[in-house]
Amino acid sequence: MTTYDAGLRLRFIRDSLFYMVRESMEAAGWFESEPRRAPVELLPEPVDGSVEIVPNKVAMSTDDTTTLEWELGTDMEQLRWDVYFDVFAENESVGIHIVGDIVAILKGKMPSVGRTSSSFDVYDFRDMDEGPIFKCDLEEIDSSRVDPTTNFNKFYWVIGCQIVDYHVTGGEG
Repeated sequence: MTTYDAGLRLRFIRDSLFYMVRESMEAAGWFESEPRRAPVELLPEPVDGSVEIVPNKVAMSTDDTTTLEWELGTDMEQLRWDVYFDVFAENESVGIHIVGDIVAILKGKMPSVGRTSSSFDVYDFRDMDEGPIFKCDLEEIDSSRVDPTTNFNKFYWVIGCQIVDYHVTGGEG
């Protein structure tokens, strides 16, 4: 039996969130061009927002973690991990649409792409035949328009959320 803890656990959580968002956006048609919209590209790492970004890019980044005791006197912990999606759109309408879809995906309010819950499955990417190994929740989901300080990246939003992982220290789930 594999133990999913420390950095391995964090890596699988982060990668599973990225792939869930990617699959949901793909099901919504975002990676294909349309007559009045270029395709969107989802990146698994942050970009430098101080330089011009080619429009219709979404970049995922992770930030601070907080660990709390889940139940007093036990080895059960609650990990909260801040995650951000930077959205650089080609125009106002497309930006609003991309942000609205990603927020709905994270909140589990987009049944058309199979998202009906704000939790997501975490996978061991070394053995995909195993299926999901545990679940994490998404909370504190919000979006904000970023006021550009330059003539470029005019249509820029940030979506923030927290991954919540309840687990037993050193345990598998």
